Amino acid sequence: IRDLRSSDNGRWRKKHWKSLEMNYTRAPGFSDYAGELRAVYWDEAGCDAFLPLVLRLIDYQLKVLGIRTKIVLSSTLGISGSKSNLVRNLCRSVGAKTYLSGPFGRDYLDMETFKVDGIEIVFHEYEPQPYRQVWPGFEPAMSALDALFCNGAKAAADIMRAGRKLFAAANPKEALM
Repeated sequence: IRDLRSSDNGRWRKKHWKSLEMNYTRAPGFSDYAGELRAVYWDEAGCDAFLPLVLRLIDYQLKVLGIRTKIVLSSTLGISGSKSNLVRNLCRSVGAKTYLSGPFGRDYLDMETFKVDGIEIVFHEYEPQPYRQVWPGFEPAMSALDALFCNGAKAAADIMRAGRKLFAAANPKEALM
């Protein structure tokens, strides 16, 4: 994603922003967040690179939702490898003691090598929690912005936390939370 660029002179931003406006103008919290989010979209207007916008969107959502996780770009670490070795090398480079993996990590992570390095693997499986949305019914797997616009920051953070299920690699059937 670091090298991904648009050739449409920023029209994609305008189109994406218009989609958000069209779909969320009726959401109870959209007007509370629209001004600042719009500024996130149009900072560095005309830039054809996607990464600056993606990072600003992540930073914005972390701030609004009260998440204080430090973000480190893997491209800044000079780490190499593939699949399990890449993940392990990234964890080692930042001194991680725990690696939070999606459920498909079970298919490719060599858990024994992580254990040798003293890195615990915890698997995350998300179970969407129904919440109020703009349109009738519940559509799972929407952006955090959907929960934010429809329910406000605190409720959106609570909704996302309620859906997390963590499992230790040693016993994938036993939930940690």
